[in-house]
Amino acid sequence: MSNIRVFALTGSLLLALGCGGSGGGGGSVTPPLPVGPQNPAGIYAGTIQSVAATVIVLDSGEFSWATNNGLLATGNLVVSGGSFTGTGTLWAPNGTYFTGVGFTAPVTITNGTVVTASTMSASYTSPVGNGSFHFTYNPVFTRQVTLTTLAGNYNYMQDGYGYPVSISILSDGTFTGRWYVTPDSRAFSGTITQPNPSQNAFRVQLNMPGVGPYPIPSNYSGLGFLTDGTSMNSDLTILLTDSGNQWALRFKR
Repeated sequence: MSNIRVFALTGSLLLALGCGGSGGGGGSVTPPLPVGPQNPAGIYAGTIQSVAATVIVLDSGEFSWATNNGLLATGNLVVSGGSFTGTGTLWAPNGTYFTGVGFTAPVTITNGTVVTASTMSASYTSPVGNGSFHFTYNPVFTRQVTLTTLAGNYNYMQDGYGYPVSISILSDGTFTGRWYVTPDSRAFSGTITQPNPSQNAFRVQLNMPGVGPYPIPSNYSGLGFLTDGTSMNSDLTILLTDSGNQWALRFKR
């Protein structure tokens, strides 16, 4: 679905490292790596180039990151002790990050440091830009949630193009929904599973048949999680990609 637009994630942030004095010199001090093996799994919030971003990382190192300026990143992290590297893909739909220009591009993550259930920082390089990021862990990741907790009716008032989206999720993880794009709204359906019952993280498969001016079907996959808005677990974030498109949705009950 080449016309879908997203609220997505990734840009470049200048990561401010802590400064301190040593002797009389007063230069920059690189923080020591954490001792012992660290686990990056979690839900995080932070900024990339001063743009608010949300991140989810699974135990396997699989991640999805989304910013509020129309960029998305997906990929995998490899952790050794308290450091990590990674590879993935940056996604930008038409008209979000660069007006009228969309792209996918490889991204390489280096110089990463992570402290379990605390912070993660790294640099990245890509043909479309380089930068660094810093994120802080959100303890909602270990909140006890289930597919029954997730079940309900959600609305997203508008996606990147200004079209509403609605979704209805059952307690078995199946869902149906509709993207109210004009002139022909598009129905979709799919399934949600929970890889680890002790974590607030869900795997999402979404299928959208072709219709009208959008004849090509879309088959998205990605990750989702619950956070608090007007009430506990009222907000659902789903970050999706298919072979060439992305869809980042932030629903409210």
